Amino acid sequence: LAVWQFVWTAPRVQAGLDLSSIPFVPKSAEAKVRIKECVQDSILFQSLDEKTLEAVIMSMHGRQVQSGEALIKQGDDGDFFYVVDSGAFDCFVKDKEDAAEGLGALVTQYGPKTTFGELALMYNAPRAASIIATADSTVWAMERNTFRKVLVAHTSTTLLQKQSNHCVQ
Repeated sequence: LAVWQFVWTAPRVQAGLDLSSIPFVPKSAEAKVRIKECVQDSILFQSLDEKTLEAVIMSMHGRQVQSGEALIKQGDDGDFFYVVDSGAFDCFVKDKEDAAEGLGALVTQYGPKTTFGELALMYNAPRAASIIATADSTVWAMERNTFRKVLVAHTSTTLLQKQSNHCVQ
C-alpha cells in the first residue's frame, strides 16, 4: 500500500499548478461574482478547485470593446480567452473560397455570460472565426499563458489522479 501511495502522490506534486505564477488583476467583488457565474459552468473550468478558480478569475482583466470592433480576426494567432460581461458579438466564419472577401457567414452570436476564444489557445492554432462587437461591450480577458498553465496543469493532474485511482482499484 505504501508503494501505491507514493506512486499516487508523486505525480500530483509534479503536475501541480503554482498559483503564485498567475497574474493578479484587482477587481470589485461584483466583477468577481459576474466572472465566476460565467466560467464555473464551463466544461473547461467546472472541475477546478475553489482556489484555482479564484486565481483564474483574478487573472482576467477588463476590456471595453466598441460596436463594430473586431475583437478576434479569423486566421490571427490566439492571444486571449474572453468572457462577455455585457454587450453582444457576432461570430463569422469564412471558408477558403471567401478568403479575400468580407467576414464570411454568421454562425453564432454571443451575449452576457458567454465565453469564446478557447480553441486557438487549446490547440495552438490560428483563430477559426472572427468575432465582431455588435454593441458597445465589456469583456474579461485571460491571456494565453495563464489559460494554458491552468488547463494543462489541471488536465495533467486530473488524468494522473484517474490513472492512479485505477491502479489502486
